[in-house]
Amino acid sequence: MGVNEKETQQFPKSNLCFLGYQVDKIHFEVNKEYKAITKKGVPLLPSFSRKIAREENGVYQVKLEFKIFPAESDENMPISLETSITGRFALQSDDINLVRHNAVAILFPYLRSLVSFITLNANVAPLVLPIVNTTELFDKSDDEKDVGGKTDLEQ
Repeated sequence: MGVNEKETQQFPKSNLCFLGYQVDKIHFEVNKEYKAITKKGVPLLPSFSRKIAREENGVYQVKLEFKIFPAESDENMPISLETSITGRFALQSDDINLVRHNAVAILFPYLRSLVSFITLNANVAPLVLPIVNTTELFDKSDDEKDVGGKTDLEQ
């Protein structure tokens, strides 16, 4: 079922156009020395970061990075996962907040899916990131965020 031109005219045009994304980094490692201490699950302390760079002609690159259980940590964690994706967006106004907030909201489901896909296919308990309010995840001046929580991530 296609959408014809008449149907699309009823929607207002956006000042932010998504041009696509790419996966920049995937690093996944299983800790073979991991020993479960409790049956209650592993505390999650994911870290998110956002980097915005302007190209030319109103085109912006937005990079989202995600880390959980970094490999350099001395803590007893079952896995280490770091990944990043970069999306390109055309901004047709002067409202940089569209890039700061809406671009992140557009990219986050791709990052969320990638994290789930990696852990599911690695034959460990899949890590499913929750749906989040990305505007609250990154305040106006905040480009890095640590978010705590718990999961039943066990091997």
